[in-house]
Amino acid sequence: MAKETKETKETKEITIKQDAGALAALQGAFTPQENPSLTAQDILIAKVLLMQFMSDAVTEGNASAGDFVDSVTGELLGSFKKPLAFIPFHLTKTFIEYEDIGTEKKYLRIIPIDSNPMSKGFNDSLPYEETVDGKHIVRDRAMNVYVLDPLNPELPPRIITFRRTSLKAGKQLATGMYVRNASKKLPPYAFIWELCARLESNDKGKYYVFESKSTETIINSELIETIKYWIKQVSSKSIKEDTSDIVETKVGSGTTVTDEVGSGAF
Repeated sequence: MAKETKETKETKEITIKQDAGALAALQGAFTPQENPSLTAQDILIAKVLLMQFMSDAVTEGNASAGDFVDSVTGELLGSFKKPLAFIPFHLTKTFIEYEDIGTEKKYLRIIPIDSNPMSKGFNDSLPYEETVDGKHIVRDRAMNVYVLDPLNPELPPRIITFRRTSLKAGKQLATGMYVRNASKKLPPYAFIWELCARLESNDKGKYYVFESKSTETIINSELIETIKYWIKQVSSKSIKEDTSDIVETKVGSGTTVTDEVGSGAF
């Protein structure tokens, strides 16, 4: 079979011209009956990824370091120059477990954190690293915050995962949601927050880390029922979450992760 050249490939490309009236026409043709009966189990929840200098999307020219990108669609959501507004409404804590194999880490599993000391499954005090069955195990502690877009609340939520150098921002957010709000007799989702980023450096180079801050803006009361619906759905654990930021490169029967910052190489 003849090898396809750049020239022959270009002849197969179809140029689609934007029709100014296409959007209105398509919206007019929309009928709810054409949609399947989707439930929360049929939806994939994307993560908000913080692009680093060596992230795939950056090296391929599809994003810039410091951008906030949707892990499923690749959509640009914001950046270190343009904070992303969000409504946080639910938080989970997990350990992301790896086997340390020298210069790389082989992804093993995600373990929900049980913080109840009276529970048989209590594991909140697991060490950062230990040897298990002769393997050097390393664990990242992560705070996963489910958020809605205040400008597009009809869309499914996204997840912002705070770990490693971004864990501090997650703790600040959790304190605001569950401590400060509670002191005012307000639910965790009472305020709109902003996701920001700052540039830091160490002996391995420069990298961006997440920052979070409250805008002190109360959410629209019309969103309360929508938020309660999503709290019920994510609490049921029936929703599929995108894990492409954790499981990246296949190596044999496992996966190797090389993201040093822990805020989303992509």
